[in-house]
Amino acid sequence: MQRLDLDTLDIVCAYLNDAPTVLSFSLACHALRIMAVKRLLAVRRIVLCDERSIRSFHRFLLADRMSRSPYAREVFVDIEECDRKTREDVADLFIEVLVHLTHLESLRIQCDHKFSECLRDTRIPLTISQLYTLRKLEISGWLDVAEDIVRTARSPLKELHASFDKPLTTDPANAQWTTVLRLDDLISHLAPTLEVLHLSKRNIRLAGKGARYPTMRSVHFRGTEGPPLVDVLMHMFPNLCDTLDVGVTNYTLVNAVNRQDVARRINKQRQEKASWKGLDCVVGDAISLYMLGLSCPVRRVMVDAVCGHLKEQLATALRDTLPTHLKLTVMLSHGINAFEELFPPEVVPKLTHLVLFVTYDNLDHDHRIDGFTLSSIQWAAFFDQVINAIKPLCLTHLRFIIHYTIALMSDFTTAQFYSKPFIKSIRELDHSATAAAFMHAIPSLRQVFLTCGGQFDISSVRHCHGISYFLSHVMMITRGRWTSSSAWTRTDGQGDEALNLERIGDAVAEQVLTNETLTLSAKDKCTLELDRRWTAEETADWMPPE
Repeated sequence: MQRLDLDTLDIVCAYLNDAPTVLSFSLACHALRIMAVKRLLAVRRIVLCDERSIRSFHRFLLADRMSRSPYAREVFVDIEECDRKTREDVADLFIEVLVHLTHLESLRIQCDHKFSECLRDTRIPLTISQLYTLRKLEISGWLDVAEDIVRTARSPLKELHASFDKPLTTDPANAQWTTVLRLDDLISHLAPTLEVLHLSKRNIRLAGKGARYPTMRSVHFRGTEGPPLVDVLMHMFPNLCDTLDVGVTNYTLVNAVNRQDVARRINKQRQEKASWKGLDCVVGDAISLYMLGLSCPVRRVMVDAVCGHLKEQLATALRDTLPTHLKLTVMLSHGINAFEELFPPEVVPKLTHLVLFVTYDNLDHDHRIDGFTLSSIQWAAFFDQVINAIKPLCLTHLRFIIHYTIALMSDFTTAQFYSKPFIKSIRELDHSATAAAFMHAIPSLRQVFLTCGGQFDISSVRHCHGISYFLSHVMMITRGRWTSSSAWTRTDGQGDEALNLERIGDAVAEQVLTNETLTLSAKDKCTLELDRRWTAEETADWMPPE
């Protein structure tokens, strides 16, 4: 090491991209530690999760401000607790940190109501607006200052994730959605550079064409108020090429078959004149994808909700796009007939990658649940239906996920519709045998990824003494939360009678899932509550009393 001059070692350090290697590099000597600190600031996200972490980073940064501040690239603010007495101090420290991070590229603010009190300090939106190096800005959680922060942002943002708490419409009767014109008022100044847009919390009403966003590659909506209109989308995002996520269908359209057909016909006619050249990924539920009626090539389709009564819309949407990669979220709340004739013949020769996410719960989301059907589901019959559905496909990669969420009352005496044998079968699933069954059914299959899990959500109604019954509230606790995953690869020749399987390590499996785009949608991740921090009590082994 001593034979290399410091300039050469500094160049070497600049090529280190993982934190463990940088930390090892820093242990060699004091001179290398200074280099390593700069590199670590560049490659690692700075997480500010409470008052203590903000104070610590503030102290660290100012200890050698000239040397350290130019290297920090990404800050993530996720504060769950902020005492009322320290809010002003936290705001002061946060502002001073932002002022000194002169080369910051990514800022993510995800906070609960307590920290949003800090963000109401008018200096914070002003400070963020004076950052000119940001490329990515994410503001999630119910933050009523998000609108001010986004409107005043002056960095050439390429990616924006925003949760707008304020009603973004001038019509007080429709406070749950925003309009195109109102959205333009917030983000049109970012049009020359914005490439990725995520809008959560509120749906968008696609009426009126508004501004154009020529650099936009991906858009993600929570949902649309009314049908998703291709005419408006193509005007706003003429060069869209990566992802179109139209979210969930508005409840007023779920049973309005005639309106669905009209929207699809209008969208089809619009695309006869012009359409996008192609999209890498389209996300939505079966109804929204049916109404879109896309005519451009789509590599990957992610369908967020499929039930037995929506198979016709799903089949039509798949015929429109003929994807090679498909993610289906199938709800068993209406029974296992959802798998009958699930894939239209036109899709069979093209589809090579399938993510099949099966959810089983006893909540009546759309007033269609049949308690007897839900309670009588058995694993053998269910798995036979799955095998029969996918057997004609020419898959090379399959990811199969099954998760149950069972709602119970705290006294355990109220009748709850669910199949105990089915839950027991999921808990005792033999991963090796299941992977082998999939590979026997589909000779072309090379890799199988399995995940199973579930939880019980227990409710109890508590009444506030001396207060009206109508102000009683429901307490919810989770018990028996668990998950188990495995990955398998075929080691013998394709179609051989003697099937040899080898289990893949978790790290390799995660990398393959990413490389092969066998990923879940944002709605799936929300359903699985992947970002939630589970307690030991919630994850302890638990089953309801008999």
